Amino acid sequence: MPRVIRKGVIAGPAPGLLLAAALTASLAALAACGAGRPARGAERRLSGSGFTLILHDGVPKSDGEAVLQRLEANAARIAADLGVEADRLGTRTVHLWGYARDYENSQAATIGAAYSGSTGSIVGPYRLELLNVADAPEIATHEYAHTVSLLQNRRFTNRPRWLWEALALYENGEFKDPRRLDYLAAGDYPTLAELGEDFNDDRGSIYEVGYLLLAYLKETWGMPKVLELVRNGGDLGASLGLTEAAFEAGWKTWVEERYFPPRAPNGKRLEASR
Repeated sequence: MPRVIRKGVIAGPAPGLLLAAALTASLAALAACGAGRPARGAERRLSGSGFTLILHDGVPKSDGEAVLQRLEANAARIAADLGVEADRLGTRTVHLWGYARDYENSQAATIGAAYSGSTGSIVGPYRLELLNVADAPEIATHEYAHTVSLLQNRRFTNRPRWLWEALALYENGEFKDPRRLDYLAAGDYPTLAELGEDFNDDRGSIYEVGYLLLAYLKETWGMPKVLELVRNGGDLGASLGLTEAAFEAGWKTWVEERYFPPRAPNGKRLEASR
């Protein structure tokens, strides 16, 4: 519980006694505030089908159970979508952290870098690291999709990043309406190179358009081709016979046809019919 110590003047005939009384009251209040809460760094474990959760920093059991329930509810579907048989899934360890600093320290220790502002990451196919934010259950299934995709290609992590994130965003149902994205409404579509930038360098566009990228791939070529693209590290030429520029143009046309009305002769968009 955060505390603010305010400096002031103690008036009266016995400042020492008053100061002692105030200190005693403060310590009692602090003890009451922390009663029943595990100390920072304390661990609690929960087990489920295919998952072991380790709760750090006094994360409430109920928060861990919410994460576990969502993982269990979606695990089989995601694995089937990504072409991974149940006997290859194994058991994943999920670390759920209560403090951003501890979460980032664990990131730095396990993957060699801390990504400030992130709320989930993975260490190989069988370990997830999560920060206990409000949408931690949804973040958990996003990260789970990443781990399963590694069973198709162990070198797939961020290679390329646009496909790595698009696949997890799609499997997790993280659709963002393009009509609410000003840059798409203006016809300014990011390139794959821009969407492939490092987490610490990009503007986050991949998290807004990644679902659309994967939906375009799946609808146009089918999921087997998507998984082939995963296995060959996003080589569009090898899997689809396309250059990046041709793929980008096709994706833009696909989005425009589905979500935006046609343009008038003056270049302005016509009102969409409802």
